[in-house]
Amino acid sequence: MSAAIKAKSAKARANIAARMLLRTIPHYMPGGKLMGRAWDDCFEMGDGDEVFRLLIDKVMIDPELRREVVRHEYEMPPVLLEAARHPLRSSLEKGESNAVSDTPDHPISGGGLV
Repeated sequence: MSAAIKAKSAKARANIAARMLLRTIPHYMPGGKLMGRAWDDCFEMGDGDEVFRLLIDKVMIDPELRREVVRHEYEMPPVLLEAARHPLRSSLEKGESNAVSDTPDHPISGGGLV
């Protein structure tokens, strides 16, 4: 039985998923392996959406975690990979504001080129 199955909350499972990302060598590298069943368990306990939201929040503020999500890109869901590659854009889509996004012609804002 994996730690994610034993965990009592979405926050605990998000922490487990983050640790797995930081400790697992991607499968395409020497000595690497797939995240596998233990990774899937983090999101299949009835609160997967909450686990993803918490993990995305962690990815947006932790550069090391962002790097690992990109390194594991072949196993990552698109929403998590997008948060890792574009943390500013992801935070803007969640409704957070900052000085850059308040400029209508800025590429990251709603009125820009993106």
